[in-house]
Amino acid sequence: MCNSNNNRFRSTRNGSTYICENCGKRTRESGNRESDLALCLACNLMGEIRNMMSDYNHNFTKEQADAFEDRLTAANADTAEANTKAIRKIHEEVMAIAYA
Repeated sequence: MCNSNNNRFRSTRNGSTYICENCGKRTRESGNRESDLALCLACNLMGEIRNMMSDYNHNFTKEQADAFEDRLTAANADTAEANTKAIRKIHEEVMAIAYA
């Protein structure tokens, strides 16, 4: 059975890339299902960080979340390959703090 989100993704985003609805960057799915939300990897992780803070208070201070967002924004400005590696490293750090 086909996932309707994937059908919508293909039909409205004209191929394998799309524009992030938060930052406007042309991006592609990286395996974290961010395309379902029409976000790039960095914007999706920024949302996850804020969501974890608000829903579960996962060991984050506002300052830590802001610092992660600054690093994500900087990483997102790099080339696709470099930013994906940097963002995945940041994601690992976020998860280590969240579930410490």
